[in-house]
Order: sequence, then structure tokens, then C-alpha cells
Amino acid sequence: MKNVKWPKSILIAGHRYKVLLSDTLIATDHLSGQADYGKHTITIDRQAPDKTVTLLHEIIHCVDRHYIEQRMEHPIIEPLSEGLYQALKSAGVDFDWREDARKVH
Repeated sequence: MKNVKWPKSILIAGHRYKVLLSDTLIATDHLSGQADYGKHTITIDRQAPDKTVTLLHEIIHCVDRHYIEQRMEHPIIEPLSEGLYQALKSAGVDFDWREDARKVH
């Protein structure tokens, strides 16, 4: 298994999205992750049970926003993010979510 450091940013449809960790997203908004299309950020809560699946979920939201005009609902996005995670994991790739200085809140 190859653990890859979680990305600082991701390029989606020509937009550079910063990937941030939060201590408050679940507590205040009851969300594991959130994409902000205006600020070009994807925020993942440190307490999210599966941060990699959450990141993939938010990436799919961003792809949907920029390419499909927000036509995808959660019943479609959730299995897509799980399926992508399983494909990456079966290829021996997973993200290393250990703490570092990229902190919000």
C-alpha cells in the first residue's frame, strides 16, 4: 500500500481548490466535508470517519458544479466516491492524513 500525503490543493476545471482540515465542521454544520465553489476550498473535518472518501465526495461535487451544472444528487455522488476509493485502494493508493500545518479553525 502506498500512502500518499493528502493534497494541499487539487486542480478542478482550471480552478485550484485548496484542501483544508477543520476542527469544527462536524460540530457546527454536521458535515464531514464541504466544498466552497467561490473560495475554491475543500474542507474536511479532522473527525470525519473516512477522510479520503469525504475528499473524493467533495471533488465529485466540484466536478459536478463545473462540468455538469449540479445535476448530481447525493444518492449518485455517495456510491461514486466509495467506488473511486475502492479502486484507488485496490491499486495500492491511499492518503496519509496525519496532522501538519495546513489547519483552519
